[in-house]
Amino acid sequence: MNIHREKNLAREGVSINFLWILKLCEPLNISFKANAIKSKYSKINLKLLCTTLMKINIFILLIAISTNSISNENNIKIATLDYPPFIYQDGGIEKGIVLDIVVAAFHKLNVNVEIEFYPVKRGLEMVKDGRVDAYFSLKKTPERIETLLFTTKPLVQQKFVVFTLIDKEINYTGKIEDLSTYSIGVECNTSYGNIVDNAIKGGILKNVDCAQSFEFCIKKLLAGRTDIIINSLDVGNELIAKMNKTGLVKSLNPPIETLSSYLAFTKVRDYSTLAESFDNVLSEMIKDGTVEKIKSKYTDKVSIGY
Repeated sequence: MNIHREKNLAREGVSINFLWILKLCEPLNISFKANAIKSKYSKINLKLLCTTLMKINIFILLIAISTNSISNENNIKIATLDYPPFIYQDGGIEKGIVLDIVVAAFHKLNVNVEIEFYPVKRGLEMVKDGRVDAYFSLKKTPERIETLLFTTKPLVQQKFVVFTLIDKEINYTGKIEDLSTYSIGVECNTSYGNIVDNAIKGGILKNVDCAQSFEFCIKKLLAGRTDIIINSLDVGNELIAKMNKTGLVKSLNPPIETLSSYLAFTKVRDYSTLAESFDNVLSEMIKDGTVEKIKSKYTDKVSIGY
């Protein structure tokens, strides 16, 4: 048997028994004659033996692969993003109202959760290809619904608004068309809801500047490189305050849109039952006061919409 082929098969997870059978049968090209074996088993049809053994081992291999593809719902890995005040890290400790709600819900389901922080683009890639089991919080879009399994209960509902410099006059009455003449800063790989997303795709908002984070959006605004930026009211205010720029930036009324964000599971494995259970537990947590207790731990005046 070719040594390179053997290494490749082993690397792909083929069993040692399967490799042994290939070694036994391949040199003979499945064409041994019964009299080739000089023993009390000389009447055994070696061709039939090889074929049978290979079928058995292929069957076992398929079972192993199938078993490995079934999700272990008692231990899951979830990707998320740095999204204060809802989701963030403080001295290496995971915090935030939404993060605490997610962890508490899975705890009630007896599911151990490992949460890892990634940039938005990488986190989305990892949940799509199954390297992580879920991602939060994420807005629903037609493209994402095709590749991910969303829960039905939102984790957070946010007002998305226009931010600009404190002394800048922006003619905005609440219509997205009002913003067509301005340069607009947004975060890359982020959905801003149907109104903004469709306005960008449809060419209503032409001058869009994409940055890797909302902090960079703020810096560009302060440097005069954009006229306005769009983000969640609470997230925007939190990050502007952390940058000590509260007195330099203002938000405009009315909000563009109130958007819901969700927990989304990979479709590489079947998490439909767990997704339904998560929705049910979250509803119970809202009713029994668990969510209110979590919210009371945080002094920030933010709203999650429930």
